[in-house]
Amino acid sequence: FYRFVEQAVSLGKTRTTIPGIESKREEGIVAGFLRYLPINTKHMRNLGLVLLAGIVMLFSGCKKEEKLELIGDYLTRTGLKSSVTEDSRGFFYKIVSAGTGTAPTLTSKVTLFYKGYLTNGNVFDQTGTTANYEAGNPVTFTLNQLISGWQVGLPLIKPGGKIILYLPASLGYGPYGQGSIPGNAALIFEITLVSVG
Repeated sequence: FYRFVEQAVSLGKTRTTIPGIESKREEGIVAGFLRYLPINTKHMRNLGLVLLAGIVMLFSGCKKEEKLELIGDYLTRTGLKSSVTEDSRGFFYKIVSAGTGTAPTLTSKVTLFYKGYLTNGNVFDQTGTTANYEAGNPVTFTLNQLISGWQVGLPLIKPGGKIILYLPASLGYGPYGQGSIPGNAALIFEITLVSVG
């Protein structure tokens, strides 16, 4: 960290490149910032450099936004669009079986089996086994603690029902993704609702 600060100080004097600053634009921002640092005391200048270094490190650690994948394009490309229903909230779904009883609300505890995968077929999460996501024990969540796509999609079925949700990134994990889910990824979930509590 202090090496970064020392090199930033030398940039102000010699205009050399600082490691971690990848473009002339970023270098210009650093040089411009250095020009406006109070130079009346060495302490004040170093404090400003420390703040600048923290800002640069914060932004260099941000995940790059991926290209937005549109779920409608995926459904058209794969020939599935005619077999699914489009919801006005921006997602698509297919009810495999409706189930019976009371549909969940946002405050309901839902017990279910599920499999989540990307449009390239890569499974990123599931209950059960690789061969059968409905094997083993189901999991229980409070619906309002799940992604938006589940919050709007699960109330379309009742206990014993099964739904396939085709979600845009805005109803999934957004522009930055999570774990093995890339940013702006459209998601597909197969969900069997066991019970609502």
